[in-house]
Amino acid sequence: MALTTPLCPLAGVLEYEIRAAALDVPGIQEAEVRLVDALWTPPAAAPWRRWLDETT
Repeated sequence: MALTTPLCPLAGVLEYEIRAAALDVPGIQEAEVRLVDALWTPPAAAPWRRWLDETT
């Protein structure tokens, strides 16, 4: 998972919630969430944003 800012105050909460959600899926016994230091820019969200605009 890549955060939008390196100092995101919700990093720990997001990591916990994502892991918990994965473990709620039947058949999943183990889950690992990795935080990566990937460059994120608003244009990177453009395809997702277009899809969201079209479906709402």
